[in-house]
Amino acid sequence: MSLKHALAALLVCMALPTSALAASCPANAPEGYKWLSGYVDEYRKTGAVSSWFSESLKSHPEDYALLALKAFFDAGGDKAKARALYEQRGGSGDRFDIAMACAKQD
Repeated sequence: MSLKHALAALLVCMALPTSALAASCPANAPEGYKWLSGYVDEYRKTGAVSSWFSESLKSHPEDYALLALKAFFDAGGDKAKARALYEQRGGSGDRFDIAMACAKQD
């Protein structure tokens, strides 16, 4: 790849919003994050939020992934609405994307 093409590719990447880049669940994510996808699966299956989720959120009220999932549930499982709601509540879009990746909803 020529320097010209490399610079052009870099400029394209820099112009993309961070939400356009695929988020991933960090390797050092808390162990409890392995349950996030289960909370979503149960919600989709039953339409109800798991009592385990509610207890987790009560125990960890500042956890961004749990807060993102709360927005997801509050938005009726609509990811775009959930992202907007999460941001209205003061969360960042990047954190929402990471949370959804951990919940395997990316």
